[in-house]
Amino acid sequence: MRIVRSLLIALALIFGVSAATPISASAAPGDDIKGAANKEADSAKKKGNEAKDDAKKEGEKAEKDVAKEAEKAKKEGAKSAEEAKAAAQARKEAAQAKAEARKAAQEERAEAALAARKERLHKQEDKQHASRMKEIEARRARLIAQQEKQLKNVAGAQAREEARHEKREAKIEGL
Repeated sequence: MRIVRSLLIALALIFGVSAATPISASAAPGDDIKGAANKEADSAKKKGNEAKDDAKKEGEKAEKDVAKEAEKAKKEGAKSAEEAKAAAQARKEAAQAKAEARKAAQEERAEAALAARKERLHKQEDKQHASRMKEIEARRARLIAQQEKQLKNVAGAQAREEARHEKREAKIEGL
């Protein structure tokens, strides 16, 4: 009786019979009770095995789902890695383009500064040249004026000498 009672309690626990339900056992001889308990135990075992198989199938299905999710995440991770690599490459190219633009702008500024310096130096040289040429022309004019004055003095001295010579010739002839 004790074994039967234990089996009934176990079955009650397996099938969800509440503790408030009174357990009734017939006082029939042991074979009928044992046979019924065995049947109940076999059916519980079958249901347990079915539940175990269902759980196993659910576990396998969950494992497959997890594997699919992992594969999907791996592919997304690979895509993310490729996207990150592409983004890094794009940033690198943008930095190179920015550096090239900065270098080109710097070269343009240097060329403009050189052109401005050349123009300033040309103007300065032209101004100095004009000043020197004016000075040279002034010196030439002074020399020409001085030469003319000297030529005039020489011509005057020649004329005086000619007049004196004529006068002396006439005096010598008059003797």
